[in-house]
Parts: sequence; C-alpha cells; structure tokens
Amino acid sequence: MELADGRQLEADLVVGCDGRQSLLRREAGIQLQQRGQGLDLLWFELPGPLPADLDGGFSTHLSGDALGSSCIGARGELQLAWLLENGGLTPQRSLRAWGDAWAQLLPPPLASLVRERAGELQGPLRVSVQVGLAERWHQPGLLLLGDAAHPMSPVRAQGINMALRDSLVAASLLSRAEPKELDLAAAAVEQQRLPEIRRMQDLQSAEARQGHLVGHSALLRALLARGSALLGPVAQRVWQARQTPLREGLAGTLPAAELAPQRTNSISW
Repeated sequence: MELADGRQLEADLVVGCDGRQSLLRREAGIQLQQRGQGLDLLWFELPGPLPADLDGGFSTHLSGDALGSSCIGARGELQLAWLLENGGLTPQRSLRAWGDAWAQLLPPPLASLVRERAGELQGPLRVSVQVGLAERWHQPGLLLLGDAAHPMSPVRAQGINMALRDSLVAASLLSRAEPKELDLAAAAVEQQRLPEIRRMQDLQSAEARQGHLVGHSALLRALLARGSALLGPVAQRVWQARQTPLREGLAGTLPAAELAPQRTNSISW
C-alpha cells in the first residue's frame, strides 16, 4: 500500500474505512450500486454549550411546507437538517433569516434558542446523500467496511452504528485467521454483515419515502395537522415500534463469542 507521501506499507490485508467517497473502493475498481432514494439536505450546527435541560434526542419536525430534524451531537452541539426538494435550489437567506425559519419549525425551547443565537449558526452546508452498496466488499488483499462498503442514509444516524458493528465482526473473524486465510475471513465478514445492512437500508429508504411524501404534499400535511389530536397517539405508537431496528440494529446479527487473541497478521486499517 502506497501513501500520499510515497511511503509504502506492506500488509497481508488492507481494511478500507475511508467513507462514502472511498478512494480505496474506487482505486480497486469496485462499483457502488445505488439503493433507495437520495436526500438533499441543508446542514446547520449551533455550537455548545446548550441548556442542560434541553431535549437532545433525534426529532423530526413538520410545519407548513418545511420539514427538518434536530439532535444534539457528540460534542454537545445542536445539529439541524433542513430537507430540500431533490435537485432544488439552496434558499439564499441570512443567518438571522434562517434562525427565524427554524423557529417556525422547532418546538418552543429549541425555537427560542435558535432564534436568540441565530448569528452563531454554522452553515448551511448542502449535503446530497446517496444510499448505496458496493458490488463486493472484498477482493484479494482488501476489505471495505462502513460507508466505504455501504453508504448509509442519514435517517436515524445509523452510519456510525453500522460501521462499528462491521468492525466488531471483522475484528472477531480476522483475528482468528492465519495469514493465508485472511481473504476467506474477509469474505465471511461480508457474508455475515450483508443481511443487516440490506435490511437497515430498506428501513431507512421506507422512512425517507414517507418523509419525502409528507414534506412535499401540502394536502397530506394539512390532513395530518387537522387529525393530529385523534391520530397522533396511535401513529406515534406504530411509528416507535417500527423504529426499534433503526435505533438499535437488528437482533442476532452480531457474534456472541468473545474475541480471540489477535494473531500477528499484518493488517492496515
């Protein structure tokens, strides 16, 4: 393996974890097959510190013709995603105007916070997200993991979870393999992980289609708003039950056995 500065590293296996635009995947000639519906988002961040009593769970917000989501990130920042029509133009607004727009969409505590600190918003950064699956995750001397192998939708923020689960399976199988068995072990990683990834991408696509339908149908939004008092509790229970795999992953897809002691295989991550 040759680095950008010309240095060369020798390894029995290279593990590519270099994201959805994976250079290793492209250099290996591995094609990415598109799955599901893409999303065009505007991404904002409001730096911390935030009020301690702020509800930071992932939430989806709908008001008028606007649809967005919010959550508190790992660094204590408020993350905001504004859904655009696919291929639509980016609205040209000042940060103060974006603060007012978000305040119309968010629940009162968040709305007040964003309006008051609109000048501190970072963004908007336009993000076009395509969901995909590599035609294969491995070939002699190479194994792809995470978004390099299967770019995930941002729905329910499962990209990092799936990458960590990939890594757990890879660590278990690769550490048990003799050097001459690494390519077979890499194939076993893909075989074990593929069913969950396909199922999770299907679930993400179903939710994205629902969000796209609601976000771009004024009539449906009006009906939902008028019937929210009656239908809201029932819809919430059904929705939360359907969300369990998207929040927790699929049961029974990870190895139960303890990791074996690592061999001295030369593996580059």
